[in-house]
Amino acid sequence: MKCYDFEAQISAYIDGELKPTQRKDFTLHRQDCPECAGKLDDIVQMLQTLHELPVVQTSEDFMNRLQKKIDDHNSGKTSIWQRIIQFRPFGLDPIPAFGFAAAIVLMTISTFMIFDLDRPPQVDFDRLTARQAMLNEASDPLASPPLTAGATLDTTALDSVAPGTRPYDAPIHLVNQPSSP
Repeated sequence: MKCYDFEAQISAYIDGELKPTQRKDFTLHRQDCPECAGKLDDIVQMLQTLHELPVVQTSEDFMNRLQKKIDDHNSGKTSIWQRIIQFRPFGLDPIPAFGFAAAIVLMTISTFMIFDLDRPPQVDFDRLTARQAMLNEASDPLASPPLTAGATLDTTALDSVAPGTRPYDAPIHLVNQPSSP
């Protein structure tokens, strides 16, 4: 017999469940192997110590309450409070998880309130095109006289450009331009 087989049969040996041939092999191995004999002696001593421990006293209705808990667990009947207490969203206790979820909801709602995404932005493309054309003409040195220091560009004429007309037809007026000598 090998040590592995000896260890596997210790419980059956103590309970007296080994067949006569197995019992003979077991006792021969115990005599030949001091390590296995020590393991058997340790287990026997532990079992004797367990029998010497005092008996635990429980209440009279302990078995009834224990059976009720087992039945409730097996039937899946748990109160709503027990389910709430046992619920662990995000791996957190219920109160921190609720706070975390509330913070996420508040951030989402405030984002939608700040950025009103229900409608696309209103862009006046005609006016934008007119302003861009005016800026292009102002930057082209051949299209208009150069601005001198202190001169500003008057864009009021471009603001009144009618849709459908070319914005560069509107006159550009230079104001605050120093007088020519």
